Amino acid sequence: MSNLRTLLALTLLFTSVLSFPTLPLTNRATSCDSNTDKLVAGINKNIDIQKQEQAQLKVVQKMVDAGNVDQSDFDAAQSKFVDIVNKGITQRKKNQDLANGNAASDGLATVAKAQATELKTVQGLTGNAKTDDKAFAKLDTMFSGGIAQNQKNAKAG
Repeated sequence: MSNLRTLLALTLLFTSVLSFPTLPLTNRATSCDSNTDKLVAGINKNIDIQKQEQAQLKVVQKMVDAGNVDQSDFDAAQSKFVDIVNKGITQRKKNQDLANGNAASDGLATVAKAQATELKTVQGLTGNAKTDDKAFAKLDTMFSGGIAQNQKNAKAG
């Protein structure tokens, strides 16, 4: 009789376990890798934006160095420049959200500080070569440094 009870209890236990819905198993490493892949893709997107910043720097610099700057043309070029820098800031913020606890976090914080200075410098351009030439040199160095930092960030990601 006790064997029958044991058999009945095991049967009920086995049947009840099988009747529960199964939860999908996730491979934690895969989801982690997926987040890392998104982070690296985002950092690479930011590098592309930094290259756009470099290209727009050349446009604005050429305009100013030519002299006799048409203020409305300069304002339009500067506005586009500010938009590109802001686009980079937005992308970096997305990257920082993905990098929470990732080895790239510190490097992205470095990029954030640089971007704040870049934005202020671009907004401060006047169209006058006497004042803007220093800013152009500073921006050129900052954009190149930002690309190098983001390449390190992508490797760390």
